[in-house]
Amino acid sequence: SNPTDVRIDEIKSYAERHAKLLDRLINYSDDFTFEQEEAIVIVKEGTEIYFRKLDDLYSYHLEDKWRNDLVLIRTELIPLINQINENINGIINHQRSITDKTSNELISKISQTQTIVILMIIVALLIGLFIAITSTNAVNKIVSDVKYALGEISNGNLNVSLDSNQQGEVGYIASTLN
Repeated sequence: SNPTDVRIDEIKSYAERHAKLLDRLINYSDDFTFEQEEAIVIVKEGTEIYFRKLDDLYSYHLEDKWRNDLVLIRTELIPLINQINENINGIINHQRSITDKTSNELISKISQTQTIVILMIIVALLIGLFIAITSTNAVNKIVSDVKYALGEISNGNLNVSLDSNQQGEVGYIASTLN
């Protein structure tokens, strides 16, 4: 006899003994607590489902459907999984190239922005330097003119005059010396 048939017969024998013992246990249900009675009902329902599924498995095994499934897995499912894997790898590579392109564009824009900021700082420094030099020269000219006028006055030349049209303290000094 086929070893598989022997095992199936053993399992069926076990199932019959299990069912008989469970029935005997149910006959003593008057001695159980409410929780124990509920547990026995749950065990009986679970056992019925288990053995019903086991019978389905026997019939499935005896019909050799499992061999058809194995063929389907090898011929249909594995190529489908490989195709899905290739598609996923394609998507990953596409996303990677988009990410690299975007990253390179951002790096380029950051570099351009840095260049613009550096140029703006240089221009601002040059403008500040120009303003500082112009202001210094204007103040130096005024101080020089006042110094010259005071030197001439100290030498006895009282005909020296300064431009009194200037604003602020410089205009005041010029009008006082004139």
